[in-house]
Amino acid sequence: MIHIRPYHELCSGIVLLCSSLIGCNRAKGTFVKCFDVQLRLVMAASASIPPYPPEIRLVLLGSVDEGKRSAGNTILGREEFSSQKTAECVTKHGWVGPRQVTVINTPGWGREQRLSQTPVNVRQQLLQSVFPPGAHALILVIRADRNFTESNRVALQDHMELLGERVWDHTIVLFTCVDWLGDAPIEKFITSEGMPLQWVVEKSSYKYYCINNSDRADTTQVSRLLEMIEMVVAGNQGHFELDRETCEREKERAEDQKKAIQVMQQRALEMRKSWHTQPPIMRRQSYLLNPPKMSGGTYADIKDMKIEVSAEEPGAYLTPPLTPFTDRCDSMSPPPSMSGGTHFFLSTGEHGDLTQHPTPSSYHNQSKHRIGPKLVPSYDQHSCSPGDDPILSCHFPSKTNAVVMEIRWFKGTDCIYLYKDGQEREGRGYEGRVSLSKGKLKKGSINLTLRKIQQNDIGNYVCQILHEHGYECAFRINYSPYNNKFVIYPGPHIADEDRVKMEASTQDLVSGGPQIVDQDRMQLEASTQDSGSSAYLSTF
Repeated sequence: MIHIRPYHELCSGIVLLCSSLIGCNRAKGTFVKCFDVQLRLVMAASASIPPYPPEIRLVLLGSVDEGKRSAGNTILGREEFSSQKTAECVTKHGWVGPRQVTVINTPGWGREQRLSQTPVNVRQQLLQSVFPPGAHALILVIRADRNFTESNRVALQDHMELLGERVWDHTIVLFTCVDWLGDAPIEKFITSEGMPLQWVVEKSSYKYYCINNSDRADTTQVSRLLEMIEMVVAGNQGHFELDRETCEREKERAEDQKKAIQVMQQRALEMRKSWHTQPPIMRRQSYLLNPPKMSGGTYADIKDMKIEVSAEEPGAYLTPPLTPFTDRCDSMSPPPSMSGGTHFFLSTGEHGDLTQHPTPSSYHNQSKHRIGPKLVPSYDQHSCSPGDDPILSCHFPSKTNAVVMEIRWFKGTDCIYLYKDGQEREGRGYEGRVSLSKGKLKKGSINLTLRKIQQNDIGNYVCQILHEHGYECAFRINYSPYNNKFVIYPGPHIADEDRVKMEASTQDLVSGGPQIVDQDRMQLEASTQDSGSSAYLSTF
C-alpha cells in the first residue's frame, strides 16, 4: 500500500492540498513523485494563520563542496557569494520578486567528519547562524552527482543535532547538480542511494526540492522554493532560532575552551621563564622545539654549548636486527652489571636503504613532514562514457621533474601500475589497460590512461610517488545509471592500515608481475640531463 503524505503538515489543519505530494512505499522503501496540485487555504481560518514574513531568512547547511555557494547565488539571482572559501558565515541580501531574502552561507564540515573532529570555530559559526533573530528555513544542500554513504549520513546527523532536534521541522533538503541525472527523476536517485539518503529525506518529513544552478534563467524554480519555505513557516507557525538552553550550553563550552587556552598560554610562559634553569641537554631540546629570537648572546650560547656525559661503565650494546618481539623485549633489559634501566634507545640504519625501500610507516611520516612540492589533482571533476579512455591526472604545481621518480597507481589497495628504474609493471586484470604519459613527466604531470572504462573500474584510486619524499593523490570513480556516465573526482583520505596493504601489493607486483621495458625513458633522462635536472631535484 502506498501512503501519501504532504511534505507540509500545518498544525492547525488548514491545508487541504499541498503543491507537491510525496508517496512513500514503506514496504519497498521507494519514493513516488505525485502530480502538482493547487494549494487552497480556508479563508475562514485565516485569522489563525500567521502572515507571511516581510523578509525570508535562509541558512545554507551542508558539508564542503556541496554547492551551497552556487545555490545561494541561484536563489538571489546573481553572483553574491564568491568562490573563496571562508571559515565564517557569509550573509547576503536581495530581492526575489516581491520578497526580501537574506541568505546565510555557513562553513561546511567534512563529508565523513564527525562533530568531534570539526574545528571549534566551524561549530560556533553553525550555531551563530541560527542565533536570534533566527531563520525561517534551513536549506540542507546535497549534491546529486555523488554517492551518499552511511559515513556521510552519520557526519550529517552529528552536525544537525548540534542545532537541536527541532531543526528538522524547519529543514528543506535541496539537491544540487541535478542536471547530472539527465531526465531521471530525483526520486530514482533517492531510491538508488539506499537507506542513508532515505533517512535524511524522511527525517526532514519529505521536504525536498531540486535546483539547477546552471540554469539561473529559470526563475520559476526559485519562486517555487520560496513558496515551499512560506509553507514551512506556516506549518511551524514561526521561524527557527536556537533555544536558550542550547545557547547557554554552547556559551559554557566556549568559556571552558577559553580557559583551557589561557592555561596552555600560562604553562608556555612558565616554560620560557624556567628555560635557563634547565640542564644543558634539556635546554637544547627546548631550543629545537621553540627557538628564541636570534639576537644578543642567546644563539651564541646555544651554538657553543657543550654537553658532557659521564658514566662509570657505559652500557651501550647492540640489539639483534628484526628479531621476534619477545627477543627484542629481552634485548632491552639491562645487563646484570647495570642498574636503573635503559637511558636511550639509538636506532641505526643505512640511509640509502631507507630511501630506496621505504616502509609504509616511514612513507606516511615522509608525506606528513615533506619539504618538497605538493602533488595535487589536475581537475575537480569530469565524466566519460563506458568504453572511453579517461585519464587520472595529478601534477606538481612547481613543475617538478618526475622522470626519475618511482610512480605507483593503486585501485583500492591493489597496485595496478608501477613505474620504477625505467621499467613498467601492470597489475593483474589491468594488463594492456593502463599506461603512463611519460612525455609529460618532465613537467611534473602524472597522467594514467585507463583504457575502455567499465563497471569493474568503479572504486578508489591512489597515485603514490616516492623519491626523496613521499607524495599521494587520491581519486574516486563512480557510475550513474541515469545518464550512463562515469564521473571522476578527487577521492577520500587514505587510512594507515591501507598503506600497509598497498606496500605489500607493490612488492607482490615487483616479484611476480609482468615487466615491460620502457624504451622512452633513456631519451627522457638524456634530455633531462641536458636541461639540468639537478635544478629540479634540488627542490626536494
